[in-house]
Amino acid sequence: MTRSEAFNIDTLVLKFESCADKLEKTGDVDLILFGDGLKEMRKVFDNMGDTFAFAFKDLDDKIETLAIHSGKYPTAGGMLDNEVARGSKPPKDSILDGQGPVSPARAINRSTHVCMFITKILEELEKDKSATMKTACSNAYEPTLCTIHGWFVRNSVRLAFNMLPDRVMFMHNCNMTEQDLAEKGPRFVKASMRLTQHMKSHFDKRSLNWVF
Repeated sequence: MTRSEAFNIDTLVLKFESCADKLEKTGDVDLILFGDGLKEMRKVFDNMGDTFAFAFKDLDDKIETLAIHSGKYPTAGGMLDNEVARGSKPPKDSILDGQGPVSPARAINRSTHVCMFITKILEELEKDKSATMKTACSNAYEPTLCTIHGWFVRNSVRLAFNMLPDRVMFMHNCNMTEQDLAEKGPRFVKASMRLTQHMKSHFDKRSLNWVF
């Protein structure tokens, strides 16, 4: 990974705060801004080891799908309204216009769940400086991604937690100090939670399955 491609906590915070600010002004999530934030967040997985990253390699498919369709449907609500109108309701969702690896509804849902997971990891690490990566990831996984994973993936992920780099190495790989995490982590968590809660509300309002 080149320096320009490396994870940057400042970039992550700015992108998520920009998206959250747009939500505050317009009342909906701008999917172009959200996708841009996801690309930076995606880099966190690159610092968690190959044995762990396999379970989340398909996040790229979700980011790609959002990028393809956000030009025509730039907001989460608009994109989901179109999904409902065409009968693409999870788990019986379908790819839109033959474009993208997954349906827009699935892309929004799965990328939001991953966002919740990463947010919870950083929150766990920030609130307890003695927390190990295994503890932080385990605590983050159960209420987020675990709810949408099948038996095989759940057990594979839990096994992979034993092979994570330690906290010091993870922080080093992320070019992030404990002070960075303490100062900027809460800002990211706040912005991310505003976005993910709004995403979930879209599914609830349209009677779309959130867990599938």
